[in-house]
Amino acid sequence: MVKIIGKIFLILILLYILLPILSSVIFAFSTKWDTTILPEGFSIETFEKVITNPDFWLSLLHSSILSVSVIFLSVILILPAALAVELKLPQFRSFLELFSIFPYAIPPVLLALGIIQVFAPLPIPIYGTPLLLILAVTTLVLPFTYRTIDNALQATNAKQLIEAALTLGADWITIMQKILFPNILTGLQNGSLLVASLVFGEFVFANLLVGTNWITIPVWTFKVSRIDGKIGSVLAVINFVFVYILSSLLLSKGELGGIPIVSGVKRDKKKFS
Repeated sequence: MVKIIGKIFLILILLYILLPILSSVIFAFSTKWDTTILPEGFSIETFEKVITNPDFWLSLLHSSILSVSVIFLSVILILPAALAVELKLPQFRSFLELFSIFPYAIPPVLLALGIIQVFAPLPIPIYGTPLLLILAVTTLVLPFTYRTIDNALQATNAKQLIEAALTLGADWITIMQKILFPNILTGLQNGSLLVASLVFGEFVFANLLVGTNWITIPVWTFKVSRIDGKIGSVLAVINFVFVYILSSLLLSKGELGGIPIVSGVKRDKKKFS
């Protein structure tokens, strides 16, 4: 009886998750769907309208640049701090965890308005530029980047690996290239995928900080959906396919475990000693 109830709840949860997605996909391919239970017909006309629009490709390019820039900047900021906490300053772990969730705890609208109040009066021409958007969105993804990097460091026991490599005579460049990065690569890939998904869907910062000066996919979606709601469903399908392809490319690289890396250090013992 318990198993039957569990299966029923599982089916209900799957329907709750999948039905909106399936409805969006069907609506994107439909010709007309307003007075009937099922669409009156199917067509790819809306898809052709979207992919032949130069603004779509421009906004896609901007969102891609934003994603890559935010991923790079967040890793550059978080990785040294997470390493310092893991290796030398474990007493600051709770402080870093608390500090990293501040952007996530504060509503994005308030953060955007605060950034406008700070940067708008400055003589530096940064307000309304992509640079300000990149810096602002980076603050939003710091909690996710920190969690993925910190989990990867703890899962691979980075402290012991680095201490063992130092004992064998390895320098820090060798440690970073052959031990640390290969072992946390999977965590970095997963974090990058999560950040890319969040950045591609970020609307508040993009709309308030740059608007149509440097239009991104969410801003363009909002703009054209007021004219034709079906375009919004088409863009949702395209976004899903894009994220799926990106996920497949990242995950196809495979996971690197700690054992091959440690054995590699042992093989190079004579070289390091």
